[in-house]
Amino acid sequence: MDLSDDQCGRIVYPRDPHGILISELPLMGHFVQRGEGLAPVLTFPVNRDHPIVARWREVAREIIAKLDNARLKWAGVECFQRRQLQQKRKNFDDTTVVITLEKLPSSSFDKKKLLEDIHMLSGGLFVELIEGRICPGYHYRELPPKTGYELQPSMGASIGSIASSEVTGTLGGYVELFKAGAPDRICALTCGHIGMAYEEDVSSDDDFTGPFTMIEDSPIPIGHPSFGDHNAMIEVYERGIKLYEDFEREQEKKVRVDSGNLRAIEALSYTRRMAAVYRQKLASAKDADRNIGNLFAASGYQVSESGCLLDWALIDLNPGRIGVNRCREGFVQSVAPGFDSGSRVVKIGRSSDYTVGYLNGVESYLTFRNTQLEVTLAEWAVVAASTHPFCARGDSGSFVLNDADDLIGLLWGVRETGISHRLDAGYITPFREVAKHIQEVTGYQVRLPKIDRPEEDGFNRL
Repeated sequence: MDLSDDQCGRIVYPRDPHGILISELPLMGHFVQRGEGLAPVLTFPVNRDHPIVARWREVAREIIAKLDNARLKWAGVECFQRRQLQQKRKNFDDTTVVITLEKLPSSSFDKKKLLEDIHMLSGGLFVELIEGRICPGYHYRELPPKTGYELQPSMGASIGSIASSEVTGTLGGYVELFKAGAPDRICALTCGHIGMAYEEDVSSDDDFTGPFTMIEDSPIPIGHPSFGDHNAMIEVYERGIKLYEDFEREQEKKVRVDSGNLRAIEALSYTRRMAAVYRQKLASAKDADRNIGNLFAASGYQVSESGCLLDWALIDLNPGRIGVNRCREGFVQSVAPGFDSGSRVVKIGRSSDYTVGYLNGVESYLTFRNTQLEVTLAEWAVVAASTHPFCARGDSGSFVLNDADDLIGLLWGVRETGISHRLDAGYITPFREVAKHIQEVTGYQVRLPKIDRPEEDGFNRL
């Protein structure tokens, strides 16, 4: 058993095949950064034709029983390909049973016996214990959004509770609600934990474990961009103004000393223009109407019949704030009838923007402990198509699409592992599960809005 990575938050059995140093990585792509130590271990989907696929549910069930009997607090039981390079090695099976633990077992715990048992159960695959957690993909650090301020927010726009800086997430897109005897209404769809603006430690929060519908006399307003991103943007503009004003004073001194210094004159003109641009941006940001609407309904934390997490929220939009479901490669106008494991998917998120990934070949079994409701989930994981992660904190709520730009699901969480807190997988709830639960909670059926003339629909370009 290789315990060499125990200090790095991971243990691999029967040996650790990941010995490539950062200095040995090929010089290609912007992702590679030079440094010392081992290159990061990357996550890729299990091949659909791998023998473990047919046996995985039974194997995972037995692994979970062993972990529970050992009283280990596990967050995920999953199976991925794990390697340090994007290219798979020939004649080498890097398929790995990956068990995420909230904390690695102590030195007194008989890790070898547990790992041997799991190794045998899996048919001889690598077994990796890694320290980490599964968490909602909201983002409470105040980083500027990429989309800025939009009258009609685009897919992937930054949103959050209008007055809370604690939670920032993604506006996934727009859905149309309809039922007999009521007018149709278009709402924005995101994750429920974004709209409810809870703190990271919600173990005592009873209210968010059940569905929520709008209360007329105490609405919950939603802002775009989020409050944290809005404040961060203002800070960026204020720093820009100060920077260019300092440059302006320096160039003014040079011009006073030498009025014929053409380079100083041109630099002075440029810095004044840029200072004016930043002042205008600051004024626009402060005057922006961030209120896009109120929370109409939310799922709370629920579990669907198939065992996946239900964590959605609908935003009842103010007049003039309805956008268009546009992805880079087209318009999103239909829901996929289903999806295949291993298939290529894309998403647009607030933090990582447009990314490509693949659905894993087997389900992920996760323990969800973010409320008093502690349950085991059966989720679909998405992993990156390259060395660049598929998702980041702040992408929670993103629409996940197939190659035809059909909607397949809603991104709700991320896998955060190791001492570097690497985010190497995202988790999605199939959209049909979301739509079914929306109807149960609100009485409305759900469909995607049709776009008859996209070029005339008032879409805000990024």
